[in-house]
Amino acid sequence: MRLFLHLVLIWTAASLLIGFLGYAWLRSAWLKEQEAAFRKVAVAAVATVEARQWDAPAEDSPEWAELQQSLGVGLIPLVAADSADEASFMEDLGASRVLREPPANAADSVGGGSSEIQTGRIRSQAAGSSRQRLSIELPLSSTSVDATRIRVTQELGRSPVRAAWWLQCGVLTVTTYVLGLVGWFFLYRESWQRRRLLRPWFRALESVGQRKRLLPRVEPQDSDFCLQMDAVSRTINQVYSDLKNANDRSELVLGNLREGVLAVDDRFRILLANKAMHRLLDLPDENYLLRPLLEVIRTPAIARLTEKVLRERTATEEQIEFGTAPKHLRILAKPLSLGSQRTGALVTIRDETMIRRVDLIKRDFVANASHELKTPLAAIRAYAETLQLGALEDPEMAESFIGNIIAQADRMDGLVQGMLQLSRVEVGSALKFKLFDAVEAIESCVAAAQAVARSKGVQINVDVPSTKILLRSDRDGFQTIASNLLSNGVRYTESEGSVSVSLREDASSVVLEVVDTGIGMRPDDLERVFERFYRAEKDRSSHTGGTGLGLSIVKHLTQALGGTVQATSEVGLGSTFTVQLPKQPAGDSDASPTLPQAAAR
Repeated sequence: MRLFLHLVLIWTAASLLIGFLGYAWLRSAWLKEQEAAFRKVAVAAVATVEARQWDAPAEDSPEWAELQQSLGVGLIPLVAADSADEASFMEDLGASRVLREPPANAADSVGGGSSEIQTGRIRSQAAGSSRQRLSIELPLSSTSVDATRIRVTQELGRSPVRAAWWLQCGVLTVTTYVLGLVGWFFLYRESWQRRRLLRPWFRALESVGQRKRLLPRVEPQDSDFCLQMDAVSRTINQVYSDLKNANDRSELVLGNLREGVLAVDDRFRILLANKAMHRLLDLPDENYLLRPLLEVIRTPAIARLTEKVLRERTATEEQIEFGTAPKHLRILAKPLSLGSQRTGALVTIRDETMIRRVDLIKRDFVANASHELKTPLAAIRAYAETLQLGALEDPEMAESFIGNIIAQADRMDGLVQGMLQLSRVEVGSALKFKLFDAVEAIESCVAAAQAVARSKGVQINVDVPSTKILLRSDRDGFQTIASNLLSNGVRYTESEGSVSVSLREDASSVVLEVVDTGIGMRPDDLERVFERFYRAEKDRSSHTGGTGLGLSIVKHLTQALGGTVQATSEVGLGSTFTVQLPKQPAGDSDASPTLPQAAAR
């Protein structure tokens, strides 16, 4: 279609050029013919004037007018023919031009006569919008008129060549217009067909979504355009599929990283920020692509490190505390090559809060364990040294010291056993899930705690259903939880107090609740009561005994069994511990050694 339009334009230009050249040639030939006829008439007019006798002035006589009318020319006698008259004549003609000298055979063309009479130049000037006037001056050889020369003028009619030219232009214009309409029609038809074929592509691009293919397949037809579209569709779909798979893999990897990843270009615009970055810096879950870094992240350390990397192009690292509940973050910034001699910055952020906390807990654990072991060891050494110094001679004192040594050794053994049990619980290797009756298991724990309760004058109240409560869990772990809570309640309850234990079930869980009327705990102690070696009543620890690991074992065992534990307390009114275990855990463990009963706190 474009070739057709080009051919139409070439044809139009060629037609205009040929028409213009033809018009110029035809008009020149027509003017030459008119000049030849005008010269004949002028020569005949001069001969007629010479043949007659005219009264002066001749131009005023009626015969002069009749002669002009009969010949169709204007006759003007000229007295002199000097240079001034010539200039005046040229001025009268205006934008006149000399057409040509008379032909060499001018005498033959007018039927004889003097060559001197026929000598003269024909001049032409415009006589209107489409007319011309011819003028020639011829000399007089007789004295019939009081003049030496006669100027002959004649106004030409409309040129038929001009009419033919305009007719040609009109025909050419109409033809070009018709051809243009035909070309536009075919072009519009082809464009409409292409738009119709491309319409499914437009609809597909408006709703890309998560489709595997970007463009629908084009049914091949008998046209090069359809074949090209089908080839383009296959290529684009293949490239789109490859890019989408690569992007999905990148998002999968970056989205599951714990470290925050941030990429910035050389103009401080964000190129990438994964989900971990949003979480670590408390950023809304939005798309920050190509947004300024300082507009999104207001952390001075990150802006400072990024600027340093872009300026010096060297890696740098820094540790900061972020947020109201401080997070310990390690920030590492490295240069990132972006191509075309451009360098950005790649910032990775690692949350080391848990590592710091674990280190702190580890140090506290070592310090507390050392302190707890140091006390019974010191007591045992003191009693042994006393016996060595002569207390063995006093049987009563020796028996008392030996009893104290045995009690301190038992305390040390309980502390070691508790730490070993807590370690096995944290590893998860000491659990054996089986179906058992929780009511029967709790009754044996209550029976074991009754002896200590009677010795202190504490009453234990039991509220369990008469029917079985089937629980699929670790029986020894469940009994350890119940025993530690009962022992803890009896230990911190004064004489004449009470400890109540209840067991109930709902649709999906079993709830164990132990309530005592003991000394209670302050709110700040309640937050740390499940930590290792922590005792709310430090000044009474020497009297109540315990290792400080009972409630910590309860917490870790409950979590290992898939349950939760909660504590509420009020100073002077007692404490309440509630354990909720699922009836059917998410998965069962393989058989493993049963848990030893640990000493309660």
